Amino acid sequence: WANDFQDPYAIVVLLQNDLVVIDLTSPGYPCFENPYPMDLHESPVTACQYYANCPMDIIPALYSTGKNQKKMGFSEKPWPIKGGLWGASGTSYPEIIITGHADGSLKFWDASSVTLQFLYKLKTAKVFEKPKRPSEDKDD
Repeated sequence: WANDFQDPYAIVVLLQNDLVVIDLTSPGYPCFENPYPMDLHESPVTACQYYANCPMDIIPALYSTGKNQKKMGFSEKPWPIKGGLWGASGTSYPEIIITGHADGSLKFWDASSVTLQFLYKLKTAKVFEKPKRPSEDKDD
């Protein structure tokens, strides 16, 4: 409509397994970092373990460590979508879900509230790689 706001600053794209928001005002058009990531199937899940009544300090520790992981390529601007209300339900004790993935990573999720909240990703692939022997590098 002619009287509507005509200066778009983001494009919202709904994909099969994700919601992507692209920043149109920053060079290179980076994506906004989704505050509600549900990339549970980023790599196929091969194992899942649920822990209830965890120590009270473990979720803040994992969250803090996960926030310090390098996240590159995202817009510096805050998430542009606002609205909606979450229910107040949750548990009185900490719950964690750990998922193991085909790429060798482990993901830690806070399951104490209405939605799963991603906490931390531990990459373990290098631990299980076999070192090359010097004789394998030679071309005979």
